[in-house]
Amino acid sequence: MKKMMCTGILVLIALLSISFVSAEDTPSDAGADYIWNGTWEGTNFTIFIEQDATGITGEYEPADGVMVDPGRLEGSISDDGITYSGVWIESGSVVQTLADDNMSFTINGTIDPFGTMTEQVLHSAIATRIGEIVDPENPWTGNWTTERKIYSFLQDGTTISGTNHPLKGVNDESGDLNGTVSEDGREYSGNWTETGIFIFTISEDGSSMDAIIHESLNPESNADRVTFTKTL
Repeated sequence: MKKMMCTGILVLIALLSISFVSAEDTPSDAGADYIWNGTWEGTNFTIFIEQDATGITGEYEPADGVMVDPGRLEGSISDDGITYSGVWIESGSVVQTLADDNMSFTINGTIDPFGTMTEQVLHSAIATRIGEIVDPENPWTGNWTTERKIYSFLQDGTTISGTNHPLKGVNDESGDLNGTVSEDGREYSGNWTETGIFIFTISEDGSSMDAIIHESLNPESNADRVTFTKTL
């Protein structure tokens, strides 16, 4: 009886030891401290960050009444967990219709929704040619201006590539455009993309972060410095 009791106690101790080791060796998300995870409020944007065991993702949308675009964040966290850096990306589609005199065109575009936004954002404008027609065979080629931006297009038959840049004093970003021209040459349809560098540094208590947001992929480009506060 004593021998059986001793054997049982040894088995119990062994089982407890195995359970203890397994619990130590098995990672658990329950106790993980994902300090970046949450909603962050800034002057012009609300940022939504999701952090878990697999990594981190981010999206942002403009504050009410602010004429900026929503977008997504792609990046990684530093080894010490203090810095989140990468690129911001804004994108959408556009249809542009050339006037009969080839001196202006109308812009009707969409902005891809991100964050809590579920529907595409619409925008429209009228662009006016700067100077004379450069290439009658490719009438989209040239520089054009709207109230907010300058567009530069290069047409090669049915394909167009181009860039856009904000006018001086306009709070907006530069971007790239690519698309095709209709058979009659009067309509251009394609996609646009704007992107730049961001660096976020979180505070020691995790309640705020300081952001450096460049207007392009060039680290020497203009940058906004903003503080975001975690709200959720």
